[in-house]
Amino acid sequence: MKTILIADDDPDILSVVKIRLNKFGYRVLTAENGATAFLLAKQQHPNLIILDIKMPCGNGLSTYDKLKDSIETAFIPVIFFTAHPSADIRKKVMEWGASNFIAKPFTTQELIFKVKSALFEKLSKKNIVFQSSEDKAPIKTMHSYSLIG
Repeated sequence: MKTILIADDDPDILSVVKIRLNKFGYRVLTAENGATAFLLAKQQHPNLIILDIKMPCGNGLSTYDKLKDSIETAFIPVIFFTAHPSADIRKKVMEWGASNFIAKPFTTQELIFKVKSALFEKLSKKNIVFQSSEDKAPIKTMHSYSLIG
């Protein structure tokens, strides 16, 4: 069973997303702020993280930086989530290596599609890393790390 960590400061959003993901067979962990999300990610090693951009105690962007700076969490794919989408924010997080972006409100279909896509992308990239390691080809850039989750 795949584990997904959701971080959002709105308990109603956490509850709704948890119920929706549970229905599709995912184990769901929740955090109400960035600091808790970072600690849970390090302890539980989820397969995917969904981060709200605006949260107390470490917003989504600063939490993402911490996740990518830690060897324990650097390869976990992240989907950003926000009620205040802008083209600039969407572009910025995608350039940083986020797996995807979800604007609130969202449909169950959109959520599940983006979750499955991120998990599939992680599996595909992991296979590329294994093939590269067999060829002794090193991964040289941080940008590569953010894409190989």
